[in-house]
This record gives sequence, structure tokens and C-alpha cells, in this order.
Amino acid sequence: MLIFIPRLGQMRLPRLCFFALVMVVGGCAPKAPPISNQASEHPKYPLLNWQVLGPFNLAPREGARNFTGETDESTLSPSASTFYSELVPTGRLKWKSFASRGSKIDYEFDNVDWHALQSEHGRPGVFGMSYLYTELALDEARTLQISLKGVPEFYINGQLWFGEAYQFSDQRIPIPFKAGLNRILLKVPNFGPKLSFQFQIDEPTSAVSVLSSITAPDVIECPADYWLSLPLTNNTSSWLRNISARTASNLWRLESWPLDIAPHSVGVAKLKLHCKEWPDGDKFSIPISIESSGKKLLMSYEISLQRKDRTKDHIVTFVSELDNSVQYYAIKPPSLPQDGEKSSLIIGLHGASVEARSAMRSYSHKPRAFTVLPTNRRPHGFAWQGIGRLDALEVLANVQDNFNIDKDRIHLTGHSMGGQGAWHIATHHPDRFASIVPAAAWTSLSRYLSDHLNVASTYASPQIESYFRRVTASKDHMRFLTNARSLPVLMLHALGDEVVSAFHSRLYQRMFDLAGGQSSILELESKEHWCHQVSAFESEGYACVNPPQADEFFERHTRPSSPPRDLKLKIWDLSAERNFWWLTLLSQERVFSETEVNATWNDSNHLIIETTNLKAFEVRLHSGWALNKIVWNDNEIEFEVVEEEGRRLVRVGKIDSKRIGDMAGGPEQVFYRPAIIVYGDSTDLHTARLLNHLYWRAANASLPIYSSREVSAELLQEYNLILIADHQDPLMKRLLNSTPFRVEQEAITWEGGSVSGSLGFVTGYPSPWSERQRVLALTTTNSRMKDKLLFFRPFSNRSGLGLPDFMAFDSNVTHKLMGGVRLAGFYSNDWGLDNHDYTVVD
Repeated sequence: MLIFIPRLGQMRLPRLCFFALVMVVGGCAPKAPPISNQASEHPKYPLLNWQVLGPFNLAPREGARNFTGETDESTLSPSASTFYSELVPTGRLKWKSFASRGSKIDYEFDNVDWHALQSEHGRPGVFGMSYLYTELALDEARTLQISLKGVPEFYINGQLWFGEAYQFSDQRIPIPFKAGLNRILLKVPNFGPKLSFQFQIDEPTSAVSVLSSITAPDVIECPADYWLSLPLTNNTSSWLRNISARTASNLWRLESWPLDIAPHSVGVAKLKLHCKEWPDGDKFSIPISIESSGKKLLMSYEISLQRKDRTKDHIVTFVSELDNSVQYYAIKPPSLPQDGEKSSLIIGLHGASVEARSAMRSYSHKPRAFTVLPTNRRPHGFAWQGIGRLDALEVLANVQDNFNIDKDRIHLTGHSMGGQGAWHIATHHPDRFASIVPAAAWTSLSRYLSDHLNVASTYASPQIESYFRRVTASKDHMRFLTNARSLPVLMLHALGDEVVSAFHSRLYQRMFDLAGGQSSILELESKEHWCHQVSAFESEGYACVNPPQADEFFERHTRPSSPPRDLKLKIWDLSAERNFWWLTLLSQERVFSETEVNATWNDSNHLIIETTNLKAFEVRLHSGWALNKIVWNDNEIEFEVVEEEGRRLVRVGKIDSKRIGDMAGGPEQVFYRPAIIVYGDSTDLHTARLLNHLYWRAANASLPIYSSREVSAELLQEYNLILIADHQDPLMKRLLNSTPFRVEQEAITWEGGSVSGSLGFVTGYPSPWSERQRVLALTTTNSRMKDKLLFFRPFSNRSGLGLPDFMAFDSNVTHKLMGGVRLAGFYSNDWGLDNHDYTVVD
């Protein structure tokens, strides 16, 4: 073990927000006197009088929980009732009144011993959640626009809406308000004694609004084409159809794709700009008109772009194959490139609350290497797992296609959340990289933020809980360190890091060495997580992220020209990764269970392979390699070498499974290819709108929304489908008839079993309309459960979350979380239930 300790001096620790890691979006009592906020004639509606109920203890990833117990949040309002909270003396809480001075609201809890809580429980002890209530009186019904920060979810007149949890970027959400008194209930998290958030109501000035999170490139040459996207909100109660954009500029040509946006929803317009000739100056604006059907002008807008030197830091945009959205990456070209010489590539993964474009400052220029930062779709995004991992791989492919990159000198690094992301991607794709340098990486969320205060395990059946653990096991990269054991690893960590303890890097080193790898740690004598001061070593780059020792490490390592002949692998979910150098794992005996592989290609050209939980695999013969014998689990196997697309392949085992490749994954897999949302009735439309908002918030993209009455056969065959509808809806009935389940009024049945009651049901399944597509279905046994269908998120935008193949749950999920799950399990390799891999709770 090598430990280097350069001296950087003492640095002040920045105050960070941890709600990114803890939030998961997630009867009637006598009312107190109403709170009056009469709307003024000014376009802003001041909300100055509030009542607060809190704080309640917020355990990591349990933000969606109903903290009041069995009181329905949608009807919650100030009353004389008493509520329970472990955080306060006597455990008793009541509503309290306070006044704010504007839309930026601060409130301090003075009745909690935060120091004692943190001393005993660490950071989880000082996470809290509170309810804030106010009212707004209006003379007439109208659509208003809510701007907010730090409010993950809220209710308007009992209807749930999703906001923004991270205090990072503002969001403006169009909401229908009624004439008369409107009830407003917010759920707001706190870290320690202070509650701080922003909530403001405005009158929209046009039918659509352009949100601030525009994805735009830097202009580096002209003539040339550039992709960009505009997030738009529909501020009306009607559908806006065939939205497009045009420009009257003589210097630019604009191409747009028609966009439909549901009432009070968000849609992202995809645009292609063609620069015909250089505008004057380095900063320029392009006037555009946003129109709907019939060339009706919705609003005018100006797109601002910058001219950049291609040899300097700049932003590149591209169209993602995951959802046809426009995404970006930041690129720092080599400072001393050699003509005709291939360059190294360093992929850097940013931490939580950080944009890729700003994180580029953390890295110094390299003489002969590109530094490229993907986005993870958002500053928090997907914690570099799931869609975040795929975003990094898409950027890697894009850079290799567009720049002269040496494929044997591709390195992976990242800081904080990005450091654990580097480990995660390296353990799933170890053959892509020459080395990895994780900085300030946490090992797992449960170690970083202890889950000992979580209530889910208190209520959940251990059998039910095991299904959630199985679906998320592939995201716990500590399990899979053996996969990356051939990679050179240098870890960076500040000795006194008060955000992510150096304990994590030391644990990585111990576990990685036990898995057969070799690593070293560069420990920096600092208490700062970021080392925001410019590095003492160079004129640029942060010392905790990119010290010169990291650059020297990159320069020393090249991916071997010949792959390793010995493989020792652990895999859990074959849809996450199945290709390792010369071996592809095709099918498991039991899905979402550990598969182990020990394979040796010896000097006699015999492949000796020992596996557990593996039905079939494929061997790719490397150039110059011969294969004379295969011995699999002590049995000699007859084989045939076939040629496909210039590659020599051998397939071994039973390839009779329908869960091969992407189909091996769970419900989240529906988001890994272009998808549409299809809804049944008006209630389902609101759920569709909420899901679309969640996806936009996490993935910087929107999903097209269609009614089940209007969706075409062509769309069903072309796209993955997210179907939100009553069980009697014709499309839903067609889908359910292709599965082993039948959903009826007050019951879900299958051959050999049933669960009854008021239930929500979620399942992922192959599409009955197309062999290539998948469907995610969300339905209920009655209308009372419709507003709870998104309680369990169908995609994982937090580290270590996910859903089993199917699940049914009742209303107890709101306060008991997994304790309200009545059925959970996995389909067999043939998408049936003959494996009996499920649990029912009466």
C-alpha cells in the first residue's frame, strides 16, 4: 500500500446540501383559523403568512413518506391536533404560525438539540422534513406559475405536484388554481436547524415559458450544424399541438421537430441550428418565434450563444440514443497536440450539485490528452448509475467518433459522487479503460449516509425487502471490485475531508486488494472536500481533484494490447453489463441473482471456466488466439467456431431464454430506449404529467404523452411504452392479457394465487405490440389508489434504488413504505411465474 501526503494547509469546509442523497419522491381534524393571502393587482402573489408543522426525522431516501402517520397528506391543513416527532422534546408537535418577507423563506427550529442528534446519529440525525401551509384567495379560476427551489413536492387543493429538491436551479411549474380559497401545502426538507426554500407565485405572461435549463453548444466553426434544446411549459388548460420554432435571422437556419405539450406540463423542443456565416463578436443572440398549430405565435425568444476557440474549453451537444434528447458534454482539448498523433482521453465525472461545464475548472490542461466531462444528465441526475452510467458511455462513444482518440489510453476519474461513479462504471466496464482515479469517492450510500433510522425495514416483510435489494444489487459496485482487478487504480482523498471521510478510500483499497487488485492512495493534508483554492502545484485544476500525480499516473498507463487470459467476475444484472473482454454472459439461471465466473484460457489453448447461475455464454476469439477445448464446470463441451461480422465466436449453453441482453433487466429498462407515456382518463393524465416532470427534472429530457384513444399502432411498435391507465382500459387489458396477471376490481390474480383490496400494480414486461420493445404498466384495482401510483419511482434517480419486475401495494405505503407492499417478485426467463420467485403478504 502506497500513501503520499503532500501538505496543502488548512482549508475552510464549504457548506453542502445533502438533500440530493436523501430525497425520494417519494384524516380530517378541526381547522385552525384560515390564513389569508389575498391576491394583489401586481403579477406576483405574495404569500407572507405561513404555518409550519415540523421538523420530522427524515431518514435517507424516505422523503416521500407521510410523516404525520395515517392522516392523508392531500387533506392536511392546520388544526389543533398533536403529531409525533422523535426530534423534539416530549416527541409532540403542533402547527406554528410565522411570517415571511418574500419568496425566499427562512425558518429556524429552536426546540431541537441538533448537536446531540448529529453526535449520536451522524448526518442522518439532522435531516428533517416539515409541512408548510398557506392559502391564496382568487376572484376567478386561472393558471398561475410557481417558481421554487428546495421544495421537492407540494399540494395545491389536495392535488400532488413535484418540484425541485436540490436548491440548485429554479423551476417554474404551471398550476391550475380555482376561484375562491386555494389550499397550498409544501413538504420542505432541512439539514440542521434552518429551513430554507423559495416559493413564489406569478402570472404567466404567455402561453408558454422557456425554462432556464437550456441545453446549448458553444459555436466553434461556421458553417456548421449545432443541436440545442429548449424546455417549455404549457401555461394553459389545453393541449398545445405542433409547437415549432423559426428564425428570421439571415445568418442562421433553424430546423425544429413538432412538439405536443399536455396542459400544465413541460416539453423539451429539439432544435438544429445551421450557422451560415459568422455573426459579429464572440457573443450573439438568435431571435426565434415559438408557434403552435396554424402558425399561431406563442412567444418570442432570443437564444444566446458564444463563439469559442476549438483549442479551448467548450461545450459540445449531441442527440442521445436513449430518448432522442439533446445533451451536452464539456471538453478541454490537449494544449500541445501533435499532428496526426492520437490523443489520450480522460473522462471526468462530476460530483453532486455540480454542472459539467463548471466542473471543467477542476482539471488542468493536458499536453496530449482530451479531458471530457459528461453531465449525468443533471448535477445530481442518476448518481452515475442507470441512465447516468449510459450517459457517460454515450459521451465516450461520441468523443471517439469525433476526435482522434487512442482507444488504449482512455482513463476514468471523478470526484465525490463522481468518484463512486468512476468505481461503478469501471466495475461494470473494466475493459474500456487503461486506469481509474477516483477522488473523494464514497463506497455506498448506506455507508455514507447510514440507513439505521429508516422506517422501511421496520414495517417491511424481510422477504419483500429482499426483492428490492436484489434489483439494486448491481448498483452496489463494492460487490464487483473483482471485475476491475486488472485495472491500475490511484485514489485521491483529503485526509480531513469532512464531507466524505477518507475512510471510504481506505475501505476501497482494502476490499480491492482482497479482490486481487492493486491500488494506491494519494492522501492530501487538507480538511476541504473540493480544495477550491487553485492547486498549489499548478496554475489550474483543484488539488483534491486533479493533482499532478494523477496526470503522471495517467501517462504511465496504457491498456494492454492483449486482454487478460484469466477472468474472475461477479455479475448480478446482465442488462447492466454482460461483455468482458472476450466473454459475453448471455443468460442466467435465476434473474437478479449473483453470477460468478472464473475463467482461464491456458497455454494449451484450453478454456477452463467455472460458473454459478449461468445458462449460456459466448466466447470471442482474440486475434492470434486458438481454442482447442472448453471445460465448463468440469464437463468438456463440444463447440463450433462461427464467424459473424468479421468476429470468430463460440456460443455455449442453452440459449432458450427470452431474457437476453436488454430484456434481462427490470422495469427501469423501459427508459433506456426512446419511450412514450400513454394515459387513460383525466386522472391518469395528471399521473402522466407528474412522471414526465420527474423525468425532465432528473434526465434533462421530456417524454411524449398520448391518450390511449389516440396512440397509433406505429407508435406502439416504434417506442417503449409507459402505460398509465385503469385496468379496464383496452390497451391495459391487452397488455395484462399477455402477462401472467389479471387485474380486476379489488383484486389481482394469477394462476395459483391472488391479493385483494385497494391496490396499485406496477410491472415491466415485453411489449405485446413489438418484440423489440418493452412496456411499463401502472394500474390499480380501483380509483382510490391512482394518486399513489408514483409513490415508488419507476426509474432510479438515486443511488441504489429500483423496482422488481412486478409489485402490488396498498395505501399503507404512504407511511409504512415497503410495509405497504403486498406482492413483489421476478418473472422467469420465459416471462412467466413458473420459477415461483415472488412473495405475497396477506
